Amino acid sequence: MFVIKVPRRDQQFDYENFEYARMDALVMERLTSSPRIVDIYGYCGFTVVTEGVQNEVQSHVIYGSGYINPSDLNDTKTMRSLSPYTPRQKLHMALSMAEALADLHGFRDGVIVHDDIQLCQYLITEDGRMKLNDFNRAEVMLWDIDEEEYCKYYNGYVYGNGSENFYFCFA
Repeated sequence: MFVIKVPRRDQQFDYENFEYARMDALVMERLTSSPRIVDIYGYCGFTVVTEGVQNEVQSHVIYGSGYINPSDLNDTKTMRSLSPYTPRQKLHMALSMAEALADLHGFRDGVIVHDDIQLCQYLITEDGRMKLNDFNRAEVMLWDIDEEEYCKYYNGYVYGNGSENFYFCFA
């Protein structure tokens, strides 16, 4: 099974959206050896073809809207868990998430920054393995040869910030 990721109908075919698709494909390709990152099968323009993993972790962890009614709160000495998972299962999920992040941030050929990690980007395969997906907001840091340091990185399109926050480095 595979997934064809294409732009939403309301997205424009512009440089910014092209760059999001390119970065998604680039990071998946560079981390293809990791069993904790969704496999990529192909990429062209605005389209990325990936391994099909249907189960989002978020739907297993957060129930309903994610909010609890005050009447459902338990103020007794013993707290009632709304999760069907045991503490051991929760710890295993947390470790799996951390391992996927370690693969992403421990990339040996350079620094990959990803400032948009969300629970919905973790997927569970049919055999129960957790995989990280969706790298369109990631950035591979550029290296300044003259200064012998990574170029500064400012992500300018989160929560209303404008493009004036971008810093360009030509390495």
